[in-house]
Amino acid sequence: MAVIELLLQAHGFTSTEKDIASYVLEHPDDVINMSISELATAASASPATTVTT
Repeated sequence: MAVIELLLQAHGFTSTEKDIASYVLEHPDDVINMSISELATAASASPATTVTT
């Protein structure tokens, strides 16, 4: 299954993981150049959660 399909389904994701997935899906061009810290801040998540997601 493709990564995008997994993100869209968000099956079994926590609410924070869903927030991160939503941000990635809504800002694909921005996410490519972001560090984990930048993505975490943008998605209102911790860097540790962002890495494990």
